[in-house]
Amino acid sequence: TTKYRQYVITPQDKRRKPIKFKFCDSMGLEGKNAGLSAHDVGKLMDGHVKELAELSHGVMPGKAGYNANPTEDDRIHCVAFILNAVKVSAMDLGVVEKIKDIRKEANARNLHPIVILTRIDEICRMTEKDTSKVFFSKEVRDKVIEISTIFGINANQIYPVRNYSIETECENEMDILILRAARQILRYSKDFLLDKLAREAVKEKNLKKEMAELKERKKKQKARMQEGSSEEDNGGDYGSSQEDQDAESNSDSSVEPEVPKNRRSRSSLGDYSNPPKKRISKTESFNQPPAPPTVNKPPPPLPTASRKAVVQYDFDGNRRDGEIPLKAGEEVTAISPDEGGWTVVRNALGKKGKAPTNYIDWSSMKGQKQPPPQPKQQKMYAIVDYNAGDEDEVDLYVNEKVTELEPDDGGWTKIRKEDGMEGLVPSEHLGILD
Repeated sequence: TTKYRQYVITPQDKRRKPIKFKFCDSMGLEGKNAGLSAHDVGKLMDGHVKELAELSHGVMPGKAGYNANPTEDDRIHCVAFILNAVKVSAMDLGVVEKIKDIRKEANARNLHPIVILTRIDEICRMTEKDTSKVFFSKEVRDKVIEISTIFGINANQIYPVRNYSIETECENEMDILILRAARQILRYSKDFLLDKLAREAVKEKNLKKEMAELKERKKKQKARMQEGSSEEDNGGDYGSSQEDQDAESNSDSSVEPEVPKNRRSRSSLGDYSNPPKKRISKTESFNQPPAPPTVNKPPPPLPTASRKAVVQYDFDGNRRDGEIPLKAGEEVTAISPDEGGWTVVRNALGKKGKAPTNYIDWSSMKGQKQPPPQPKQQKMYAIVDYNAGDEDEVDLYVNEKVTELEPDDGGWTKIRKEDGMEGLVPSEHLGILD
């Protein structure tokens, strides 16, 4: 078969309900690059294949039959290789290597691979006559040792069985061998699930510990920030007292008319050389922007044309006077050199206008900088499974290859999966591919 099939075991009891046990059958292995690859079988183990999906063209995200969000019920809990006792000695070397790679995929997922050795009656006459003599057969024992040596699987994980071929009724001796293998599959599956629960409990315990440590670090950081803010407030009170004294001393003096906001032109700035002092509140900083330059004030060093710089303070430029509004942190380019304390600049949107030269930090950018080269995206793989616990997280499956989008930040790394999904995963769950 080239399709993925699932066979539910139905016990013969009064309820006739299927037990929670099923065999999942895939297509046979082929040598070299033909048929399923070890990576494809890994996807099968992870439950990424729907029943009746076509397997002849491999397992790829986006193809028909691909299960992007498998549940625990979709995943494999024990891997069994079905080998023909007659043909195993002449098996293609490409198939041998592929089985070894699949065994590695299983081991990486903490699965227990076993071998079911079929057609034992065809290599031993004694077993052919009496199936119950199988464990007294030298030929069968030698074949088990040979398979163990070739594939690196323990001899006690290889189970000889005899196939039904010409028999029309069940035979106890043959059924006992088949049920013995099935019982061991159930045992390995149970061990896998119990081990998985234990691993998840340990991971949850470690995660809680990490979250507690992170919470404690944030608490300490917040305390330091509040301490710094308290020191700033003390400085603000002092400034306010000084300004209040100045305001009281000048309370009898005449007050000049207030210049409306956004109406400061070059001509009006010359007349308005002594504006009323502003009272500094606790929440304001001493690092206030300087007043726009006046005509009489000596200009700062002249910026050269086409030179880039960064705006230091907000400026509510008046369009009627040819000025351009600017925001702190905005990048601008000088169009015309400084003239009387004003420089014509162009912002990122291409708009031009005059701006106070001393509102702009001309030393922060020396000429036009080329953007830095983008960092090489790191290829990584999942060391263990991870089930997403939030909307910005994604699931991980053992040995799944991913691409790092953003490096570790507080124990989390943003990655992109092969199916295009992006999200956060714990950094400790990832390993770097060579």
